[in-house]
This record gives sequence, C-alpha cells and structure tokens, in this order.
Amino acid sequence: MSKDFTDLTFGERIIAIRKSKGLTQKMLEEAAGIKREYLSKLESGHLLNPTLTTINKLASAFNVCPALLIPTTKEQSIELKKDLERLSLDEQLATAKASIAAITATLRELVVIAESLNILDAEIREGRKND
Repeated sequence: MSKDFTDLTFGERIIAIRKSKGLTQKMLEEAAGIKREYLSKLESGHLLNPTLTTINKLASAFNVCPALLIPTTKEQSIELKKDLERLSLDEQLATAKASIAAITATLRELVVIAESLNILDAEIREGRKND
C-alpha cells in the first residue's frame, strides 16, 4: 500500500515531486544548485535537517511552495522546525564568529601599524634633537 503524500518524510517528498516533474537527481542538481550527493542524502533520509536555503532552492526548482516540502504530521513538523531554528542559530553563530575573527585580525594589524608609527615618530624626534 502506498503512502499518502501527507505521510511522506522530507526525503520522500523530494523524490515524489522530482519524479512527478520528470527530473533526475542530476537535473535537480542543476536546477536547484544543490550537489547531487547532498540531494541523495536528503532523499535517503541520511540528512534530516535541511536549511531554509536548501528548502527554498528545492521549492524554486520544483516551482512549488516551500511548505509543500515540509512534512505535515505534527511530530515531523515540530522536529523539522526545531532543526531549522537550531541551524539558523548555528549559522548566525558561525557568522558572528567569522566577524569577530575578522575584527580581531584588523585590530592586530592596527596595533602593528600604531607600533610602527610610534617607532617612526621616535626616530624623527631623535633625528630632530641631533640636528
């Protein structure tokens, strides 16, 4: 007995929509800009926490509403929502860490420049005293 679409997992939904559109994984890879290996893992259920960006890319490639891809059983919806919120926070944290690293590197460069300017200033002052 086949499953009702509402009972399909995220990966099963991707397969069902992809096949209904007559697309291969390779074609979907090109249309969505998502690597085929990643698509395969999503379809097989090995990856259960796609980002909102991935969901939107797939929905756009399929020309469907992103909500159609998200499982609709209460438990699946709750778990996917938690995963998406966590990923969103993880992405925000990663961005913040990258920004802090860039600022730290810039500050280090500014310290080196300031030290060089202090040395140069001292040399100029010393040169003026000797004149």
